[in-house]
Amino acid sequence: MLPAWRLSLRGLFLRAVDAEQPLLVWLQARRHRKSYRTPGRDMFFTYTTNLGTHTFFLLTIPLLFWCGFADVARGLTIVMTLGVFLTGLAKDLLCLPRPLSPPIQQLTFSKSHQLEYGFPSTHTTNAVSIGLFLLAQLDERWPYDARHSSMNVERLCVQALIWLYMLSVSLGRLYCGMHGLVDVGAGAVIGIGVYEFWHRFWSDIEIWIMSHGLIVPITITMLCLGAIIMHPDPAEPCPCIDDSIAVIAVDLGLLLATWHYARSMPGTIPRGDIPFDYARLGLLGSVARIVLGVLIVFVWRLAVKYACYKLLPPLYRAGHFPYRRFYMPAT
Repeated sequence: MLPAWRLSLRGLFLRAVDAEQPLLVWLQARRHRKSYRTPGRDMFFTYTTNLGTHTFFLLTIPLLFWCGFADVARGLTIVMTLGVFLTGLAKDLLCLPRPLSPPIQQLTFSKSHQLEYGFPSTHTTNAVSIGLFLLAQLDERWPYDARHSSMNVERLCVQALIWLYMLSVSLGRLYCGMHGLVDVGAGAVIGIGVYEFWHRFWSDIEIWIMSHGLIVPITITMLCLGAIIMHPDPAEPCPCIDDSIAVIAVDLGLLLATWHYARSMPGTIPRGDIPFDYARLGLLGSVARIVLGVLIVFVWRLAVKYACYKLLPPLYRAGHFPYRRFYMPAT
């Protein structure tokens, strides 16, 4: 079901994935004998997995925009969406299995994760890239100060929490039996690469977006459409393409909005910050603003989803658009 070059590339990685299966089975069995697995640890690693889901980012990233940290929110969005797209592309390209269950017991709240291929781990990629991004923001906005030891202790505690987030999500994929060592290792490498891309190139890209004319939306739209078109078809049904289209759509909307906002509010360049005055709004006003914003996001999401289900099938039938493999025809 795969082209010859993809099949040969898959064979190289499949040997490594197959070779570690006995080790993963032994580790989980050993946890049972030595009481490595406990109900408390099961709950901890299962719940920390939710820190890498789209629902978590849907709730947290808008808060950064609403509280005035638009440059941080844009960077976090790009880091997260790029990691999801690259890992989804690799999963559908290579079609490598997750650890065999049984004999391995998988711990997860989401059934959709079991429908995806295993290599590489998207949760690990997001945990590593976002963790490194947050550490960079911490160094920039809260630098080490030898004159204030108490502030340095607080800063160290924040750093420890970020490292705990990175390690708990990454190691939790092994503990929960959802990924193997090869999956997690590859996910970590991709996460480091995503962070390095943001660190080295993103500030120049943002300046270009905020300081040019119509060439920006045209280029961004073409790149986003090209990214969706180049996403490979998997050998079997897999929801990764859905996630890839979703995150590319987020990037498209975010970058077009950044371009438009910079043109309508030129005083915000080069960081593109959104003004927010806590002293003027106060605690009650700030909380009400956030609650109203979250409600609008969820209502808008439901409304657009309903509209798409109603409007897109007739559009596809009228336009005779080509379908991807495993996509249901709009009949």
